[in-house]
Order: sequence, then C-alpha cells, then structure tokens
Amino acid sequence: MYRRTSRLRTTTAAAVCVVALATLTAACGDDGDGATGSAAAEGASGREAAEDDPGEGAGGDAGEGGAVPEELRFTATTLDGSAFDGASLAGESAVFWFWAPWCTVCAAEAPHVKEAAEEHGDDVTFVGVPGKGGTADMEKFVSTHELDGFQHAVDADGAVWSRFGVAAQPALAFVDKTGKVEVVPGTMSADQLNQRVAELAGS
Repeated sequence: MYRRTSRLRTTTAAAVCVVALATLTAACGDDGDGATGSAAAEGASGREAAEDDPGEGAGGDAGEGGAVPEELRFTATTLDGSAFDGASLAGESAVFWFWAPWCTVCAAEAPHVKEAAEEHGDDVTFVGVPGKGGTADMEKFVSTHELDGFQHAVDADGAVWSRFGVAAQPALAFVDKTGKVEVVPGTMSADQLNQRVAELAGS
C-alpha cells in the first residue's frame, strides 16, 4: 500500500512539473502584450527604430545630425516673446549659457560669452538660458551687458536647466553636430571659452 501511494505521488509530481515547465517556456517568449517569438523581436526592433527617429513627437525633426538629443527636446519663450524650440538646433553646433540676473559671477562671465558669440556666431549658435529671476531683471541684465546679439530662452520653472543637468549658475553646455552634449558647470575664462567654442565650430 505504501509503495503504491508513493508511486502515485511521484507520478503526480512529475506531471505537475511537466505542466509548469511548459507554461514557463511559453511565457519566456511573451513580451507582455501577447507577442511571442519573431513577433516580439519585430516589436523590439520597432521600438528601437522609434527611439532613433523621433518623427513628429517631442523634439520635432532630427536634423542633419540624426536623432534629436534629449537635452534639445524642449520649447520655451525668449525674452523678446518669441517661441523657441530646442530641437531646431539638432544637427548644428550650439552653446547654451545658463545664467541668473542677480548672479555676480554670471555678470563677470558675460563679456566672455558676448565676445565668443560675436567671433563664432556664424558657425555656432549661442542661446542664453536665464532662470531664477524675474523677466524684467533678465531684460535689464541683457541690456546692461549688451547680450542682445543672441537669443535668451527663459526657463521659468527650471525644466530646461534640469534637462541639461544644471543645478547652479553659471554653466555652459556645448552641443556638437552629432548631438553630443558636454556640460561644464561653473565659470570659464575668456581663453578657455574661446578655445572650446573654436573646437566646436571646427567639428
């Protein structure tokens, strides 16, 4: 009696294992929405293609350099009231200068940025990104330091600063034609800035 019961239990356990193994094997090819095998692979390829080509989603067209970098996927309003789309700079060389109107270090750096923008403006697009202050103070800062030679996209809620990983002013972000972004926190000397921008212009 004991041997029959033991054999029955063993046979039942084996059957349960077979069923469980079959279920687990089927589940491995499921991506969560019913697609299995080659269908799942095709879905993955589609997602990768969508990430490489933003199409009509956030960031707009890819431009010459390919996909729009995440840092450029934003819109803002400039100090003169115009709409600014960061994605419009995809495929171009650009410098973003993050500043605040009450920042004395930014004020000291302003002439260097102005000079670099005037010297390399034909090859590199400069964009100021003021934050942490009122629009009137920002306008005064631009007027005082004669920075109206390039656009300033107001970052009222800090979203653009956050997108670039900027926590404090001043900071500079260099974007090359391939979409590579390099953020330099803190200030740069006139020579350092001119050298970096010249490299960007020649890339």
